[in-house]
Amino acid sequence: MSDNLRFKDKVALVTGAGSGIGRALALALAQEGASLILAARSREKLSQAAGQAQPHAQNEILVQPTDVSDRAQVEKLAAAAQQAFGGVDILANCAGLGYGGPVLASDPAQAEEMIRVNFYGLYLVTRLCLPLILARGGGDIVNIASVAGLKASPGFAVYSASKYAVRGFTDSLRMELRDRGVRVLCVNPGMTQTAFFERFGSAPAPPQEGQRLMPPEHVAAAIVEALALPAATAVNELTIRPSWQER
Repeated sequence: MSDNLRFKDKVALVTGAGSGIGRALALALAQEGASLILAARSREKLSQAAGQAQPHAQNEILVQPTDVSDRAQVEKLAAAAQQAFGGVDILANCAGLGYGGPVLASDPAQAEEMIRVNFYGLYLVTRLCLPLILARGGGDIVNIASVAGLKASPGFAVYSASKYAVRGFTDSLRMELRDRGVRVLCVNPGMTQTAFFERFGSAPAPPQEGQRLMPPEHVAAAIVEALALPAATAVNELTIRPSWQER
C-alpha cells in the first residue's frame, strides 16, 4: 500500500453512489485509499460501482442498497456502517434527482419525490450518520446542492427550491458543528454529464457546438482536493461549472 494515499485510514459513506457525481466521488476516494460504504436505490448500479472501485481500493467496500427518503432504510445504512467500520470519517450526500416543467403543469408526485430525495433524504442521512462521524472525533460532510440553488430559473421551481433548502441546511449545520471537528462543504455543480439531465424533458444544451457538459469526474476531483486540505482549513462552498456556463 502506498504511503501517499491521502485517505488510506478513512471511511467514506457515499449516497447516490450508483451513478453520476456519487459514483465518480466514490471511485476517486477509493483511488486515494478510503474504505467505502456505497448507498443508492439500485443494487445493480451499486455492484457496478463497487466493481469499478475494487481494482483501486486499498480497503473494504460495503454495498448497502438504500432509498435515502425511507427512514427505516437509512437506519439500516447507519447500522451497517457502524457494524462494519465503527464510524464514518467522510459523509458525501450525493443522492438527488430532478424533473423540469412549469409549476402549472407539474406533477405533485414528482414534486414530492424531489423534496423527499434532494432535501429530506439528505437531512435524514446526515441526522442518522452524524453520530458515527462524531464518534471518530470529527470528519467531513459533503452536501451536493446545485447552481440552481444559487439562482432560480423558470421551469425548475421545485428543483431549485429543494437545492436552496440544501444550501440553507448546510450553512446552519456548518455553524452547529464548527467547534466539534466537523467540516461541512456545500457543492454547487453546474451542467454535469450525468443521467440526471435525462430526467428533464430537454436538457439544457451548450450554447455552441463543441462545448460540452462537465464530466462528473471533474466535480469529484475538486471535492477530493477540498477534503484533502489540513483539518484546520475548510472550504465551505464550492461552485464548479463548465467554463462556458454563465451561472
